[in-house]
Amino acid sequence: MLIATLVGLRVASVPGALAGTFATILPSSILTIIITQARERFHTARWRRVQQAATTPISGGLLLDFGFILAGDADHNWRLGVVTIAVIIATLRSRIHPLFFLGAGAIIGVFSYG
Repeated sequence: MLIATLVGLRVASVPGALAGTFATILPSSILTIIITQARERFHTARWRRVQQAATTPISGGLLLDFGFILAGDADHNWRLGVVTIAVIIATLRSRIHPLFFLGAGAIIGVFSYG
């Protein structure tokens, strides 16, 4: 998404950056709005429940896969892998929001490497 903005900025300054950004964001946003309105309109329909039951595991799988990709890119040694596994376990076993762990990691990183 950022690439389209930067190319637009390089080619046509600020108007080009805006055009590149909107060209990237607008189609998916319009599709999301249309699907959301259809789901709200047919909230009692059987197909909506079937669609939701079918797409929930797909969404969960995509999120899990993305997490594995991020962990693989971030864990450069075994210590970082242990930290990743500890945060996953703490997130799953507690009611603490995952962003708390993200913020704690950022603070520890600033003081450790800053």
